[in-house]
Amino acid sequence: VTGLYEPTLRLEGTRTNLCLQSEDFGTTWVVIGTPTRVAAAKTVGDLVLDLLGDDSATALEGYSQVVPFTGNVVKGIGIHLAQGSSTSTVVRLFDVTAASTPMAMTIAWSGGVPTLAENFGVKVGAPIARADGVYEFHFQATAVTAANTNRIEVYPAADTALDVARTGTVYVGGVWAVDAPFPSSYIKTTTAAVTRTGEALSYPALWPMQDNETWYVRMGRPSWADLAGDFGNGLDLGVIGRIGPGAAASPRLKIFLSRTSRTVLAQLWDGTSVSEPSVAIPSGEFIEITVQAKNLLSAGQLALDVGNGFGAFASAVSAISGFNTTLKVGQNPEGSTESLYGGLTDLVIVSGLQSLVTMRGLAGR
Repeated sequence: VTGLYEPTLRLEGTRTNLCLQSEDFGTTWVVIGTPTRVAAAKTVGDLVLDLLGDDSATALEGYSQVVPFTGNVVKGIGIHLAQGSSTSTVVRLFDVTAASTPMAMTIAWSGGVPTLAENFGVKVGAPIARADGVYEFHFQATAVTAANTNRIEVYPAADTALDVARTGTVYVGGVWAVDAPFPSSYIKTTTAAVTRTGEALSYPALWPMQDNETWYVRMGRPSWADLAGDFGNGLDLGVIGRIGPGAAASPRLKIFLSRTSRTVLAQLWDGTSVSEPSVAIPSGEFIEITVQAKNLLSAGQLALDVGNGFGAFASAVSAISGFNTTLKVGQNPEGSTESLYGGLTDLVIVSGLQSLVTMRGLAGR
């Protein structure tokens, strides 16, 4: 393994992998033609990959599986691949009923490194390099009709035109398909679909509320930030906040990302009105968010900086009481099951109005 990886806290919303036998192409998966298969030919940690091959120069060969989606929206698909002897591999979601292709991706291989071409659908972020030449891919399939028969297809040796003359092998494993607009991290399955419940952290925030506070968050920029359109199914991701007793009816101060507007937002709510500055999610592998909260004990206001300086303080709210009960990281205090897909590296909360540079130093950056 090359390179150093920064540890992050990754909390995710509820996701179900609908693709069965995600690491075993000898069960549930249906052959296309007469492909070759070497079971468990490569392992990376507890991830197992089969070596699938196309040895016919006159017919397409591969594997497929029907996925029982629900709801006619975009869907997330993920897969792990490593180069074998093939120089080009195709992964697609094919609508058998309509004879259409909601997603098709061509992966060209050179020296073990993939180059991805979007034929239909959208790639979600760049391929993620794992150990021993394995890459993790995230895709988004568009215009899926759930009532139709939709199947994932893997062609070890094919190109964009599905040329039958190509031959060769590819390592494949860790396949997942979710009823959501982008993939979560991988969820392993065997004979049945597997659901990961929404994840969050919370603990009593017993320190007294300060009149002036500064919050600093550093997190990985989420891959979905570059996708187009409204994902639906809730608005907020990456919630970090402090709330009073209860949930929706309680005062709160929170930082979150909106997947509708692709913005970073800070929100102070007194039970009636809000102070809510926002700014576009910045570029870069990591994003830093600094929020100044002033006059919390009288007429609170928020200002937000993501690296370009603080904007003006947003409109003030009324005095807040009963606000220092719980600090929550992940799920929205109002009950949403969406979580922190970007990966948290730092969270610092101090008294006083501090700059981003000061907060970065307090975080040891």
